[in-house]
Amino acid sequence: MLRTVLALVLAVVGCKGPAVVREIELKAGWNLISFDVQPVDGRLPEVLESIAGSYKLVQGFDPVLGGLTFDPELMEFSTLYEMDGKHGYWVWVEEDCALTVRGRELAERQRLSLRTGWNLISYLPDEPRPVAEALRSMEGKYERVVGWEPGVGSVTYDPALPGPLCELQEMKPGRGYWVRMREPGVLVYGE
Repeated sequence: MLRTVLALVLAVVGCKGPAVVREIELKAGWNLISFDVQPVDGRLPEVLESIAGSYKLVQGFDPVLGGLTFDPELMEFSTLYEMDGKHGYWVWVEEDCALTVRGRELAERQRLSLRTGWNLISYLPDEPRPVAEALRSMEGKYERVVGWEPGVGSVTYDPALPGPLCELQEMKPGRGYWVRMREPGVLVYGE
């Protein structure tokens, strides 16, 4: 009975196959990350266990609630409690390190619902893709995509500008992205 319930839950959240491990390289300072797995235990300290002692602050975003923060030294004042494979997160680390996340892989074609305004999303495909190709399912509904490259800073893609004028050329696994929507939309990568 428990296996049937677990299989049903995993199907509902768009997970596939057995548990997998993802490793994300982090550079000292801010990193805008995501992962394509639904963690086995989504509680923030559990997800970040592999970099315990190295991270000092984690930030997330909810279009309704706004900015959410987790500070391991001030946990009682934190507003971010869990991490999942559908959102992006800012992670501040003191030194270069690697985050290891274990969970059920999310389907690349997982539907991500985005609201009007800013959304902080995960990138689910296994390989880099040009921004316009990755976001084809929302063509005309988004007005800007912003990423973060360690050592470079903010990089932007604006569909109204010619491609060479945009610093952000492709979306990459392990990275999170801000997407500003003109209207609500559903993102299905590559559709």
